[in-house]
Amino acid sequence: MISDRERDRLPKSQTETIITRIITISVRGRYQFPLHRMTQRVILLEYLIDALAERSDWADIDAVLLPGGFFRIAEAIGRRSQPERKAMLALDEAGLAGAGASRFLHALWPSAALVIGIDSEPLSRKRGGDQMVAAWQDGVLIGLARKAFPVRSETNGDEPCFWAALQDADDPDRIVTLRQGQRAVLLACYDAFAVRALHGREFADLQALRLIADGTGKIRAPDPAERGDHLRRWLAMLEISPPDLGLIAIHEFDRPGREGYWQRHGIAGASAALRGAPILAASHFKLQLPAQIQRSTLASSGVATDHLWQGQRRTSQRLLPSDGFILPTKSGNPILLIRLFITSHKRNVS
Repeated sequence: MISDRERDRLPKSQTETIITRIITISVRGRYQFPLHRMTQRVILLEYLIDALAERSDWADIDAVLLPGGFFRIAEAIGRRSQPERKAMLALDEAGLAGAGASRFLHALWPSAALVIGIDSEPLSRKRGGDQMVAAWQDGVLIGLARKAFPVRSETNGDEPCFWAALQDADDPDRIVTLRQGQRAVLLACYDAFAVRALHGREFADLQALRLIADGTGKIRAPDPAERGDHLRRWLAMLEISPPDLGLIAIHEFDRPGREGYWQRHGIAGASAALRGAPILAASHFKLQLPAQIQRSTLASSGVATDHLWQGQRRTSQRLLPSDGFILPTKSGNPILLIRLFITSHKRNVS
């Protein structure tokens, strides 16, 4: 950790305080839905943008973050090169909707980023598909990150097995630059837990990495050396260009109160690993949304590094929103919980 004396000697650009404003969106319902219902998600996104346009009191927004699997695409693109992935997404309904909505967002708040979690259909009954996070700025796709670190339940054979692509450990498209120059790392769900490995390899579950797509696109079991290299490249990416904040697209929780483990170990843990950087997440809540904006916030900032070594004694370290509101459906049922987080933080340094 950098001492106060060392920090005083750093260039001003590395020590200036940044005020970052992030809007997170919680969605009532499931992240898994039939592909033909994608049109409903596009309409929901338009509904969201219309509602944000009414908030003239919310100024200078840096990013709007939606959950994992908010959009769904038919074809898994993870075995393709990154340029091919971006080109294919740009022609898909999800890519077109994200780009279009980001243009409207830019008209409200110039250079605000729109960040959306996108899943694909599985490759087969045994092989899963993609879990990605995409970011647009004024219609331009500025970031696309595919999950690099699965959780064991995704690879134990109970459902189509998730496979990681080796190219995703240190893909530069994972870190996007927001309107004030902040570096935001895009984290697809359990990638957040692997951020903690900056302070010890034991914080990354490499045993869950049971299948990989290698440089030829072949999906196979990795050897121990490949697992280790995957983590090494991930850590090098985070150390060479340390993020100023993290944006996590989480898939879902059953209901408010079920996110405690994630909040303590994943969200607060990632903030601690990045020396207190703000970490903000968005998720679906399958059964019901939080009844108040201060509940189940899925956000942390300023968490001390020693949080990582507190084990089961880790506390939630919740960051509370500055404002928020709930959007109902036409029938009056809550469908979107919209929260504004305003954080004051230093630029992160290695």
